[in-house]
Amino acid sequence: MAFFSFVFQEANSNINDRMGVLKYKNGWLVQVWIQGVYVRKYFKDKALAEAVYLELKKKQELARIAKKLRGVDEGLAKLLGSEFQKGELIKLKVFWGQYLKWLLTHKKEWTVRERLSKWKKIKEYFGEKTLIEITPEAVARFQINLREAGYTGAAINRYVALIRHILSMAVKWGYLREHPLKGKIEMMRETHDWTFISKEEFYAIREFIGDNYRDLFDFLVMTGARLGEALKLRWGDIVWEAGVAYLKDSKTNRPRVLVLSDEVIRLLEKRKERLRAREEERVFIHSDSEFRRAFKRALEKAGIERRVRVHDLRHTFASWLALQGVQIQHIKEMMGHTEIRTTMRYAHLNVEVLRKTLNSVFKGVKRDSEGKVISLSEYLQERAKGG
Repeated sequence: MAFFSFVFQEANSNINDRMGVLKYKNGWLVQVWIQGVYVRKYFKDKALAEAVYLELKKKQELARIAKKLRGVDEGLAKLLGSEFQKGELIKLKVFWGQYLKWLLTHKKEWTVRERLSKWKKIKEYFGEKTLIEITPEAVARFQINLREAGYTGAAINRYVALIRHILSMAVKWGYLREHPLKGKIEMMRETHDWTFISKEEFYAIREFIGDNYRDLFDFLVMTGARLGEALKLRWGDIVWEAGVAYLKDSKTNRPRVLVLSDEVIRLLEKRKERLRAREEERVFIHSDSEFRRAFKRALEKAGIERRVRVHDLRHTFASWLALQGVQIQHIKEMMGHTEIRTTMRYAHLNVEVLRKTLNSVFKGVKRDSEGKVISLSEYLQERAKGG
């Protein structure tokens, strides 16, 4: 009996030497003994194979037989239990690799860049958590953490929106059965903290931004284009005789027309002649980061201490139009907004237009006792005098 026991233990020892996650063909093989049951499973994804192996090692007894689960066969379900989800095993930082691959093939460059910048903070807080551990309570604590660190409501909401989208893709790809945050997260109240520069600030920044970046600075202020749109513009996209630029790749995922003033057309004509540019070349050959650094230095040299972002140059364009009495609908078209409510943020700036509207309302036609036409304000004054 002892001999057979020894042989059995020796055999098990030899098998255990080969246990673990092993490279096999084009994927990875998980081999492990659990309470006398030999488990041998094949996975294409190494991270999932390693996560399953670690989970199987923790199991001390067989779970009840479950129905076939999405992405996991019935044999493995016996070991992991009927409630098993792949999101229980995969950490967010591991899943991010798959999500990033999807981003790079489905989203625009600036969207990828923006989400990468937000991922750094999300990774600090949630990176070591599995997908199933990202609960509404955990996200609420994350919101409080950001608020205490000085983030605005709008900024916090964008972080939460990214977390929600990552988990939506986890559901779509079979890592979770349902979205853990759906209908359970209260977004922060947003205060739109945009601003615009005055004409005096415009000339001060223009002076210090440097010759290499002055054309791009002028172009952004005088067209309302986004920085990403301007940097992708090519000479062949400009229709000179019509005075417009055709933006093929805008934020709204649809082409839009950028109306060019005579001043902007003169700026572009001089620039093209100076650079001897070809139609297929970019109008502004700078990088995004180069211009942002130059803009920041110009603000410092101009003595502008308040927070002004590059994107506020777009707000400056719209604000100056509103202050000149341009109709909101026209501003909407020139800004390329899809909804008028986005443009309405500038309505309060046009005080003169609003005043004229009020005057037209309170100058209604009224007649006195003799049939004489008087203004509504005079009529009310007469009524007040008469008690």
